[in-house]
Amino acid sequence: MLIDFHAHAFPEKIEAGAVGHLENHYGIEIEASGLQEDLLQAMQNAKVKYAVFFNVATKPSQVKQANDWILQHTTEELIPFGTLHPDDPSWQERLSEIKDKVYGIKLHPDFQAFYPDKEKYWPFYEAIFKENLPILFHAGDETLPFSEPKRLAKVVDAFLGNKIILAHLGGYAAWEQVEEYLVGKDVYFDTSSCSWRLEPEDAWRLMRKHGTEKILFGTDYPVSSYARELAWLTEGATDAELEQILYQNAIKLLKLTP
Repeated sequence: MLIDFHAHAFPEKIEAGAVGHLENHYGIEIEASGLQEDLLQAMQNAKVKYAVFFNVATKPSQVKQANDWILQHTTEELIPFGTLHPDDPSWQERLSEIKDKVYGIKLHPDFQAFYPDKEKYWPFYEAIFKENLPILFHAGDETLPFSEPKRLAKVVDAFLGNKIILAHLGGYAAWEQVEEYLVGKDVYFDTSSCSWRLEPEDAWRLMRKHGTEKILFGTDYPVSSYARELAWLTEGATDAELEQILYQNAIKLLKLTP
């Protein structure tokens, strides 16, 4: 069984631009499209049962439209996470609109240009957690400072006991900081967007040190493929570790039907 905890799908009119932005920002070539039907086809080909899917509102004005699209394109296989912008003066209203329709909230400090450890955002996080919704943060970047692991560690420490997921093994291209500030804490990591930067043995050392019960499989589709991510993740893994990461942890976290 496979559950992808980190996948993107975009409206057709912005798909090419969104994928192009990802290519330019990360300096990579993306072969897949970001259309919903292509994500579903890739999932079917790889026998993926569920994928957590979302997009990000980079401006407050985009929040409602982005959430409406995600909810309109939710299927039995696609698990919706909503988007909010912490600097949106209407964030409480936007949260109220989606709180009973989504499984969590995705935030991207870099693309949304906010420092997540500023305490002015504490009421924003508290409101989301009060609805028993997990928050998935983009984590780490080589060119922007917003989502540094040491900043996200302050959020984790302030909200212990709540469901927080940090993408990209806690901090894309900043794994020394991850080990210093995050490993071992009460927080989930997903595995997305690590395969081309982190050797499998280094990834497994970090994941085992953190605890494989707190690791979630993710591809960052369309950034990477199921074939690539599974080949990378399974190198040097035990069956028990893979069962945890590929589906058991996600089922427990989101209370899914196996």
